[in-house]
Amino acid sequence: QCQSYTPPSSSLLSSQQIVSASYNCFLLVLISSYHRSNMKILTTALVVTFYLSAYLVVLSDAFATLNSPSTHRPSLSTRSRPSTHLDAVPTAAWSAIGHVIGGTSGAAVVMPATKAGSWYQKINLPTWTPPNSIFAPVWTMLYAAMGVAASRVCKISGVKSPPMVLWACHYVLNLLWAPVFFGMKRLRLGMAINYLLLSSLVAVMIMFYQVDPLSAFLLIPYLAWTIFATFLNGEICKLNPTDKNGMNNAKFQSELCEIQEEAADYADSW
Repeated sequence: QCQSYTPPSSSLLSSQQIVSASYNCFLLVLISSYHRSNMKILTTALVVTFYLSAYLVVLSDAFATLNSPSTHRPSLSTRSRPSTHLDAVPTAAWSAIGHVIGGTSGAAVVMPATKAGSWYQKINLPTWTPPNSIFAPVWTMLYAAMGVAASRVCKISGVKSPPMVLWACHYVLNLLWAPVFFGMKRLRLGMAINYLLLSSLVAVMIMFYQVDPLSAFLLIPYLAWTIFATFLNGEICKLNPTDKNGMNNAKFQSELCEIQEEAADYADSW
């Protein structure tokens, strides 16, 4: 008779402990940064903490997969199937990678808009606007955490379940913001999308919590960043108002930059 398999004990912390510890560390740094009034310390702590949390959660899931009975003792129906190294990679990792790749779709409009001398650098921005270099690593971590959370819920409830359908709609809405704000320079429309993102994210987190509480906890950093981004978008709208014809400072500066570039190209041709 075959004895039941007991996976070896692992020294890794559980996912819940990892997320809890990372949030506590971030909260401490947040308080200290507030007293110092140093935005760079805050944003740096945000990136480091988020990256550490996502990496450890994915690593923990990977070890759990490798130590599972199906990995160590495959069934007769699967022993004959050729195995690859990719089989050992957990679904959460692939989901995280997919979400990050999807998130880079907006880079084509974000990078030109935020480069030195671009229209975004010339419009009125709040004094507490984070440096441009902080957005890419923060969003990379956030998309990775989204992928892990969505993977956990999808594994339990199914890809066509209400939580996953709502999440798919939210994710598409998330990807639309960059082309609207940076590509079309529609600041107020970007603000409206932020409101939709915030409200739908709360609904997603509630539904995720009912299926898998850890998945909802993984979205807390994303919720915090979305709230911050909404406030930032709102302040940019106030500092760069849109007139009744739909014209704002972002569009004006963008057109001005295009004219200057054309003038420079014309001068160089001579």
